[in-house]
Amino acid sequence: MKPASYLRRIPSTLHQIEVLLHVPHFVAAGNREAAFHLRMALAFLVKAVRVHRDLAPYQTHALSDLVYGDGASIEGLPAGDPWRQHLEPFLALDLPRSRVRDRREGTTAPVAAEDIRDAAAKLATLLRLATSEMGGGRALPSTPPKRSIAPPTSIWRAPREGARVRDRARAS
Repeated sequence: MKPASYLRRIPSTLHQIEVLLHVPHFVAAGNREAAFHLRMALAFLVKAVRVHRDLAPYQTHALSDLVYGDGASIEGLPAGDPWRQHLEPFLALDLPRSRVRDRREGTTAPVAAEDIRDAAAKLATLLRLATSEMGGGRALPSTPPKRSIAPPTSIWRAPREGARVRDRARAS
């Protein structure tokens, strides 16, 4: 993959973060879902940097391993690479590594919405920097996608007019 293919995924993920910070169900759960999406967006950025530096992107989402290496099989970014300094503030955040496992085990502390918003704004700035440095391919969208992400309760819709009684009972 080219770096631009990773970078193209970040704007929609940033939009999802903003939407999730306004859904009461996720806010009450400590913003873990928004923090998880922030971690995914950061992973996309780190993988784009790695590909641009001719390093393998790897399947892992462990940000510290992708930036610094794991000492065994994963090679980190070069020591003098400016992207290491750009990414260090994000590594200090305690972001969930897994959507389900961390919530089930309770290993991730809730993350404040302000911290997530600040990190997402910094990530948007880094995305512009990465786009100008790595470029390539089609231009990245500057606005969030047109589709909206509705809260989970909106998947139930009212039965259509003339629906059978069984369908009406199922919908209610």
